[in-house]
Amino acid sequence: MKNKRYLFLILSLTIFACNDFPFKSCTKEFRYIGITFVDKVGQPRAVKNFKVINKRTAEQIFSSSHGALKGLYIVIDDSSVEKVRSSGDELMVSALDSVNNTTKSVTVKVKGGRGACHIEKISGPEQVELE
Repeated sequence: MKNKRYLFLILSLTIFACNDFPFKSCTKEFRYIGITFVDKVGQPRAVKNFKVINKRTAEQIFSSSHGALKGLYIVIDDSSVEKVRSSGDELMVSALDSVNNTTKSVTVKVKGGRGACHIEKISGPEQVELE
């Protein structure tokens, strides 16, 4: 009888410790991680060829939403939460400056994963200054 209790306890702990627990309570909000491109005086600037690549998988990340403001671009949102690991992935964000035709690249580290409710930023800039 004791063995059955220990087995039940171990199985219960395993289920509750799993990130993919099916009864996880998530909010209904839709989160995104954005980045703003600005000129030297801090004014938002439009860019061309905005691209986000997961460095680990070399897969391009496409956002289901777009920035509502000039210069604001969506790096990743909750529609792509399963495309990054729960331990975090580095995303290479690059864009072509529409004024001087130079490419600017930065790295943003985010986490998500199959069991995550929302995408979360670990590190990286919120704003990128163009020359």
